[in-house]
Amino acid sequence: MLAAYAAPWPVALGFAVAVSGTVPALIPLHRGERWTVGALLAMMIIPLVTRLATDPRCRVVLDPHQHGCHTVMIAVLLGIVGLALAGR
Repeated sequence: MLAAYAAPWPVALGFAVAVSGTVPALIPLHRGERWTVGALLAMMIIPLVTRLATDPRCRVVLDPHQHGCHTVMIAVLLGIVGLALAGR
């Protein structure tokens, strides 16, 4: 693991994003409030864009012969699919 991703600031930011994404999913989305779909989608897109901009390995994620940040891309894809299913 790169030392930059294990520093206290990225870990705290990841925890804050996880908590601020989980709370709307548990309460307002469960009640059927439509604004939470956009808010939760933004919670997934902002870290994805940041990771794509800062990690050059993420730009080769679609190339099967090179290793990139496949875990991040799969997590975002699963999150968006889950959000689409929960938002119905």
